[in-house]
Amino acid sequence: ISISYCQLLDKIDSNAYKSLLLPGLGEHSLNENNRSKNFFITEACLWLSFFGSYYGNQWYTDNYMSFGSYHANINLNNIPSSQLSMLIVHMSQYDNMEVFNETMDRQRRNNSYSDQSTYGWNWDNDENRETFNDLRIKSSNLKKFNNFTISALLINRLVSFFNVVYLSDKKYKMSSSIYPSIDDGVILNCNINF
Repeated sequence: ISISYCQLLDKIDSNAYKSLLLPGLGEHSLNENNRSKNFFITEACLWLSFFGSYYGNQWYTDNYMSFGSYHANINLNNIPSSQLSMLIVHMSQYDNMEVFNETMDRQRRNNSYSDQSTYGWNWDNDENRETFNDLRIKSSNLKKFNNFTISALLINRLVSFFNVVYLSDKKYKMSSSIYPSIDDGVILNCNINF
């Protein structure tokens, strides 16, 4: 997004800036009640999704940490945070530390664990290891969804901002285009001519 700050200060209605703070507020000031209500509802749903995914992620994280500590005979709270996420992935795929180390030796990788007292795990059965892995994946998916809702909150503000710019004075000419980019992405190009 490229804009001229001076043009914004001189030409854009102050109601547009209200929409940057709370989407729908600028539309409400212009008596566009239906549009305002839609932005308010979208904003409320996004905040509910944000908090729901945040607390859901925390719940699943706490759940798999205690579940793993109990069923794999390891105290995950003693693991340094820089190594915890990789250990959890390894725990979800291997029955115990010895099997993991043997596999790494066969593959000539240098990421085996040496300290049995700290990093040693031993699952009581495969079903509990798979349950642990399911909890870990659900936690990870909720964290991704949480990041998505942050992006959606920002996009909702920008859409509301440009909507108020359009509604406040019909002399603005707005155009947009979508172009494909590298890695299956898209580029959204929005132009406002004053």
